[in-house]
Amino acid sequence: MKNYVRITALLVAALSLCACTPVQDMLEQETADLTPPPKDPLNMTDIPDYMSMPLEEYVTLGAYTGKQVKLEQFSLSDAQVEDAIREIKKLNGKFDKVTDRLVAWGDTLVMSYTASVQGDEGSSSGKDVEVTLGENDDFSEEFLRNLVGAPCNIPVTLTVEEQSAGQTVLVNYQVTVSYIIGDYHELTDEFVATYTGGECTDADAFFAYYKEQMWNDLYYETVYDALWDACVADSRVNTVPDEAVQYYMDSQEQYYRAMAAKNHVTYEAVLAAFELSESKMRELSVEYATKDLIFYAIVKDADFTLTGEQYDKALHDYAVKYFDSLSAAVGKGSGEGGKVTVADVKAYLDAQQRNTVRELCYDDMMYDYLYQNNQIFVGDVPMN
Repeated sequence: MKNYVRITALLVAALSLCACTPVQDMLEQETADLTPPPKDPLNMTDIPDYMSMPLEEYVTLGAYTGKQVKLEQFSLSDAQVEDAIREIKKLNGKFDKVTDRLVAWGDTLVMSYTASVQGDEGSSSGKDVEVTLGENDDFSEEFLRNLVGAPCNIPVTLTVEEQSAGQTVLVNYQVTVSYIIGDYHELTDEFVATYTGGECTDADAFFAYYKEQMWNDLYYETVYDALWDACVADSRVNTVPDEAVQYYMDSQEQYYRAMAAKNHVTYEAVLAAFELSESKMRELSVEYATKDLIFYAIVKDADFTLTGEQYDKALHDYAVKYFDSLSAAVGKGSGEGGKVTVADVKAYLDAQQRNTVRELCYDDMMYDYLYQNNQIFVGDVPMN
């Protein structure tokens, strides 16, 4: 999946989760976590139809061919590849469930708990929660350190001091550690063949294969960013239609209201936690819509055509990469042996996600076009 170009509001909101001050400390009341809400399908009519807009009136395109773009040297280490493969194992591989020893600092474990503040009637709880002792921001360090030495499958009671609304309170926890996540099993030939769509069929050769893929992606993203930035810099948006801005305003509001409801806090508290206001959200919406307009203006000007076959292939690739290995998200597929099919993916994705897949197809066309029609240098070395 390529680096874009056109960032949907929900993806931007999700990214902002990683970039801000810990949100829990900023909310009006204590919450167990701040998990993004489940997808809430948008009507397809809510998504602007840029291809039917008079883009030539909205956008004055600059040159997007015949450019010379120079990049700095970049590199990819074996350690980065190993980290990426480790994540693939975590997402897709099987791991040993360790239950025959006590919890130690640094362990990743799965637990269930209830928590109540002394003197309050309310409580919160969580089931099958994964935490890493020493790396998890959803729980206080004191709570995590008190888990050291806990047995598996035997409830333990912990009382820890925590901060809530600027005050120190005592919180009583009832915790049951289900298991400690042990070693991940090595990837099998069968998994590697499925994961790569048959491009690599030998687990022992997967490191070299994946390093090449990561290098290609790094090169692709670096080049595309530079090409896209050059196109944006040379173009001017004369008018941003209200429907394009409103789409992003509605998307952001829908996302943060759902987040507030899930975490039992006010919408205003979530906006404050992310340092957002209506004017800031409008500013972001205009920024996203402006890039959309330039993107689709080039799509129309260069006369890109997306066929149904190309779109179905993109959905198929999406199914192979994500849903066959994470089938719990979709349920049992309708294909042979319960495999997830393109039809399953179409049924699972909401309108916004299907539109994103469609845009990724245009994104591929855009990259190929810009790469073929501009000259790329890494240092002084021509790359195309």
